[in-house]
Amino acid sequence: MLDSRYRLTTLGVISLVALRLGVGWHFFKEGAAKFDGDRFTSKHFLESARGPLAPLYRGMIPDPDGRSRLDRQQTVTRWEAYLDQVKEVCGFDANQDQSAAQVLKRHVEQLDWYLDSQRERIDEYLRELARLSAARAEPSAGDVPFEQQRIAQKETELRGKLNGWLQTLRGLDEGLQRDLAAVATDAQRRAGLPGLSDPGALRVDTVVKYLILSVGVCLVLGFLTRPAALAGAAFLISVVLSQPPWVPGAEETYYPLVEALALLVLAATGAGRFAGLDFFWQVLRRPSGDPVHVGEAKT
Repeated sequence: MLDSRYRLTTLGVISLVALRLGVGWHFFKEGAAKFDGDRFTSKHFLESARGPLAPLYRGMIPDPDGRSRLDRQQTVTRWEAYLDQVKEVCGFDANQDQSAAQVLKRHVEQLDWYLDSQRERIDEYLRELARLSAARAEPSAGDVPFEQQRIAQKETELRGKLNGWLQTLRGLDEGLQRDLAAVATDAQRRAGLPGLSDPGALRVDTVVKYLILSVGVCLVLGFLTRPAALAGAAFLISVVLSQPPWVPGAEETYYPLVEALALLVLAATGAGRFAGLDFFWQVLRRPSGDPVHVGEAKT
């Protein structure tokens, strides 16, 4: 039997329940919002990472500098593979095959025109990328605040240039998909057309969306509270580590840190035992006849 000094008071229990519900509802709302269309992406979070772990975060971004998407041949190869996929899935006849080939040819011509019109700017962008890579490799890059700030500003500038080109290229992707869908019959479209892959798509986005939503649901229900709280705390700590407060130019991460500490409190106290489904799991695990002390600080 635990000493009464190590039991939570009624106010303590109410506070833990309120904390669990508050943090859980925040995670649930944030997670649910990320499933609203295709707007969510963690790309900005990964791109803007600072400090010694920045290369690790940026390494999660496929084609981070847009080299493959700005490459004409790689884009055409991807489009040709997509056309073959659409033809196979839809079962195009000879007339449809011919129409689809014309659609691809037209879009390749549009791609060539656009890349040719931007060639000088893209070549300069690639040269600036090389200079930036050399600046990152300098010994002073990690020690001199001014140099860190200069590199951060140049990264932001180059991202702005790249995003403009990628927005246009995504429009060409969408146009190709739309025009190929127009070649298909109503029955073929109803059966479902494949989507065109995006070389810059982040696989981690799916993990983040489901993680945040799952943590929120578990905390609100008080179910698997300890692992859910630890998972949520680990995620928020990763956010803090992406913007270390001692690194010049780092964004403010005070609120994620405070919420991470709150989640650690929920995990340490097993807060799902109070007005949560973990209470019933605790009852089932206890030997028959062993009393349940809801206010114990230890499970």
